[in-house]
Amino acid sequence: MKLSELKTGDIVVVRYGLRGVVIRDGSNEYILYQNSGCDFFWDFNEDMTWEYDEEEWDIMRVYRDYFNGVITFIDFEDAYLIYERDSSWVMPTEEEMKAKAEAARIEQERLEEERRKKAAESAGNKEDNYIRILAQAFYGNRTVTEIDKANLDTFIMGILDPELTRPKGEIDRTVVKVPGTDNVVMIYNKYEEEKCLAYGRELAEEGRTIKPLAFIPEEGIEIYSRCIVCRMNEDGELESLQYEDLDKCLEYLAE
Repeated sequence: MKLSELKTGDIVVVRYGLRGVVIRDGSNEYILYQNSGCDFFWDFNEDMTWEYDEEEWDIMRVYRDYFNGVITFIDFEDAYLIYERDSSWVMPTEEEMKAKAEAARIEQERLEEERRKKAAESAGNKEDNYIRILAQAFYGNRTVTEIDKANLDTFIMGILDPELTRPKGEIDRTVVKVPGTDNVVMIYNKYEEEKCLAYGRELAEEGRTIKPLAFIPEEGIEIYSRCIVCRMNEDGELESLQYEDLDKCLEYLAE
């Protein structure tokens, strides 16, 4: 089975054990997970493996209801199993998933603490290397979060922890100034953008379209790939987005 064969309402199970429902609305195509978060189709290869070096997010099973067209997360296993990557794979129990999540949380906290210490040491303990940003296509759109400036390029590629996951694509930082501001910018990866545009052309052949995640009509700019908004000073250093910046940039970001 291929990624393009998934239909709205299908329930997928990834190797990690998370369940998600497929949403294809003609513009955006993504998997909305049961507990939280979502992944867009462009985060997967056509064989439904994860785009990056994390097998935990490979799609292992797909369930579909041919009669009612609706499956719930409670009774999805009563529907038709239309795809199974590995018949020997056993779906993790709730206890195993909680244990994995807790182990990942502890490891993430450890790595965050190490990064903060390194950032403080490299900056002579004078400044924090973390900045507040507004992200598109990161657990939805218009998401406010904090990232290490050193990890911005990999974050835009969808990699939350570059120490655990190596990027497969090319690194790039394309910067676009937000109109009406002196220091607010949008940043995206032009190579990831090319991939999204190619995917959009494939959909266009089927009579479907994708909507941009960011757009600046004044400049004729549309961005379809993951991007972020933050401040950039005169020296080109990235800085945290401020509350007063929101009114100036939200109009350029898809909801």
